[in-house]
Amino acid sequence: MIKKIFKANSWLDIVKHLLIAGFLFALLLVVLFYIYLPVKTKKDNSITVPEVLGKEFGDLDEIIISRKLQYVVQQDSGYNADLPPQAVISQFPKPNAKVKEGRKIYLTLNAVNPPKVEMPDLVGKSLKTVQLQFQGMGVKVGKYFFTPGPFKNTFVSAQIDGVDIAIGEKIAKGSVVDLVLQNGKGQQYFSAPDVIGKVKENAEFIITGSNLIIGEIYYQKSDSLQGKILKQEPGPGNRVRTGQSVNLWVGASDSLSTENSLIDQNND
Repeated sequence: MIKKIFKANSWLDIVKHLLIAGFLFALLLVVLFYIYLPVKTKKDNSITVPEVLGKEFGDLDEIIISRKLQYVVQQDSGYNADLPPQAVISQFPKPNAKVKEGRKIYLTLNAVNPPKVEMPDLVGKSLKTVQLQFQGMGVKVGKYFFTPGPFKNTFVSAQIDGVDIAIGEKIAKGSVVDLVLQNGKGQQYFSAPDVIGKVKENAEFIITGSNLIIGEIYYQKSDSLQGKILKQEPGPGNRVRTGQSVNLWVGASDSLSTENSLIDQNND
């Protein structure tokens, strides 16, 4: 029977035999790569790579070594302001990948000291441009302050803890900077509020609420108006501008008035 099947009396028989041999060879490859090798290498028993992103260095042994895997810390570190120093910021293979026992997991840790970047010249730039610039630098934007100026939301300066950052000054990545912007109104003038006769605390509230600043405070003897405003400069109704300071004279007892006078003399 076999001899009859594989007889080669013509070239058509030879072609038929070659096709059968090719089919059998292809079938052998399928069985080898898709059935035999997966079973041989125990594919179904592979280890799932744990996620260690954000984990601190001291926790890695428990998470990785306990799963019969190894880890290698890359020499180059990165920086993420939202993570503590030496926390994992990247890993390879990725979490949930299937690997063999003993596979090395390559890790990048967060830098201990944040890298520094230079403060660019952003004066006159739009708020959107400034926000994108700081975002690209890895610097966060905190509060917004406004100062008189004709172009609304145009950048004037950046500050950390109320101190202007000079162009070219080094600032750490992850720092929070406050922005000073033009308010689009220019120098706004108006009449000074009248706080004479008001209690000192109320007077200060009215002044700051009018976008003015409390200036020097002096104390003068007054038995009937202790703790109240006797005089202000600029006076009520005088022309003032946004951010201007207002000096106050407050009624006080003899002792407080005398004490203040001595202080004023010493300052002179």
